[in-house]
Amino acid sequence: MNTSQIDKFVSYCKREQPQSEEDIRRFFLGVIGFPYDTELLLQAYLFFNIKSLFPNCSKLLLFEKALIQDYTNLGKVDFVYLSKNNGLFLIETKYIDTEATGKHERTRRNKHRNKVVEQVIDWKEQFRDYWKLSTNQINCGVFTTDAQVGDRARSTDIIAKSISIYELERWQKNYKLYNLEHGNKRDLVIEKFVLYCQRKQPQIEENLRHFFRGFIDLPYNKELLLQAYLFFNIKSLFPSCSKLLMFEQAIIKDYTNLGKVNFVYLSKNNDLVLIKTKYINTEATGKHERSKRNKHRNKVVEQVIDCKDKLRNYWKLSTNQINCGVFTTDAQVGDRARSTDIIAKSISIYELERWQKNYKLYNLEYGNKRDSVRDIYEVIK
Repeated sequence: MNTSQIDKFVSYCKREQPQSEEDIRRFFLGVIGFPYDTELLLQAYLFFNIKSLFPNCSKLLLFEKALIQDYTNLGKVDFVYLSKNNGLFLIETKYIDTEATGKHERTRRNKHRNKVVEQVIDWKEQFRDYWKLSTNQINCGVFTTDAQVGDRARSTDIIAKSISIYELERWQKNYKLYNLEHGNKRDLVIEKFVLYCQRKQPQIEENLRHFFRGFIDLPYNKELLLQAYLFFNIKSLFPSCSKLLMFEQAIIKDYTNLGKVNFVYLSKNNDLVLIKTKYINTEATGKHERSKRNKHRNKVVEQVIDCKDKLRNYWKLSTNQINCGVFTTDAQVGDRARSTDIIAKSISIYELERWQKNYKLYNLEYGNKRDSVRDIYEVIK
């Protein structure tokens, strides 16, 4: 598949709609809170449930914008997503009043059912011709409040999804109650915890970066080496983590006797992520060592569950506001975590030592030479 035209279109989308997906998310939150337009409410549902409705969609490119530059008279498409296979996914929405009665309303509904399918077919053809794309690079979907649209789409390659007006209104009511009204209270609790962390460990990420860099150079403690790897590779290991809040501190104020958590991160959706690390010697042999490993596998999972319970109860958080992870040198910990909601990641001792050696070579020794050159340059200057 030639992706050069796709790349051109993606660039066009960034210029045409520079607003981020987060900006559009905030807009739709406002729509749910005050739904003055039923079509927008339907679009809000699609936006927040895109992964379950159209699983192939990966990234929003356009919302209510012209597909063809400067040709707004041809109409605007509701949503354009980049698909997981680097194609494009066009989605047209239509709120159809299925509850209205009478001959005129039945005729109107029938007209809308046909029109929404015809529109998306027309869009696909115009889009394909203007951007010089192949047909298999463009997928199309319709999302309405009328299940009968699916009958019209059956003879085409359009994916038709629907939701009843009753279900849409119930979703709006529940979302407003739990995510907006309750969400404001919930966010306040998270903010209190974040402030507690900032008082406890100000400038933590910068300070910890210096600490771990110095430690990689002289790794006297295997557990800390494992933690250094986690710190420098957090985005690939636990992608939802966005900001480090705490390292090796008590999660409950003044209760250090209850133990310390290794890492607490703020997630991208403003929740908390607790991560427990454990260096387990998988290379040691003998019955005693096997028994010791088995004990560690169970204990690290139990510890993070215990930390979650204590954090939730003390800070009055809900269960879904706290995510948990474990990072070890033993892949079998994943078997223990499988029956829980804990995300288990691991690295072998060999890979960890190789990373330490490479990091030391390229980031520390090379960095020292680079800094020396910079110092010489400053002296000459």
